[in-house]
Amino acid sequence: MANYAIIPIRSGSKRFPNKNIFPIDGLPLFHFAAHVARLSGVFDKVIITSDSEEYLKIAQDYGYDLHKRSEAASSDHASSEDIIDEVLRDFDMKEGDWAFLIQATSPFQQEHYFQAAAAQINRGISSIVTYRSFKLFFLEDVIGKERKRTQDFASRKLETGMFWGFNVGAFFEKKNRIIEPYGLVEIKEFDDVDIDYFEDIENHIPRLKALAQQYKAEKP
Repeated sequence: MANYAIIPIRSGSKRFPNKNIFPIDGLPLFHFAAHVARLSGVFDKVIITSDSEEYLKIAQDYGYDLHKRSEAASSDHASSEDIIDEVLRDFDMKEGDWAFLIQATSPFQQEHYFQAAAAQINRGISSIVTYRSFKLFFLEDVIGKERKRTQDFASRKLETGMFWGFNVGAFFEKKNRIIEPYGLVEIKEFDDVDIDYFEDIENHIPRLKALAQQYKAEKP
């Protein structure tokens, strides 16, 4: 059995052009997630998949395994599942293997999150989902009702989308990254960050720059 990390870095973002390779102290954004995945010791390969030769050349400079998407998997209509399916097949992954789809735009991945996920693989589950616990007031909780204290609310689980893990055989059968029965990995609120706009980078520049210096000093 092998474990694979799959990190999509499609070009052509409209809201934040070239966000996946946006440089932070000289490091492209996707490297923050990919580097942590590699350091975690969980994955046999960390695969960068892209429609862009330019992006793949940058990933090659960091020593990642590369996947050039087909025209079909590069279209605006291609789903994440379409991309996953193509990568699994092109790398000849086996039914007993596990793959993890990791968001390049979630730069605050932690080694222990991947390790906590990997520890669940042999426990009879088919996939792993990341979540964050939260307590918030929804309108239906407060309008026309007695207002509770926040501490009296039960914690709810919000999917973070930082990464998903799944058994390859189960994915081929269901064509979905979330397959029951599933395991959970809790993400801390301050790590649950998705870079979608340039302003998202601006809000986290000090932490990102500190991580960039740390990652430059670390060897994979």
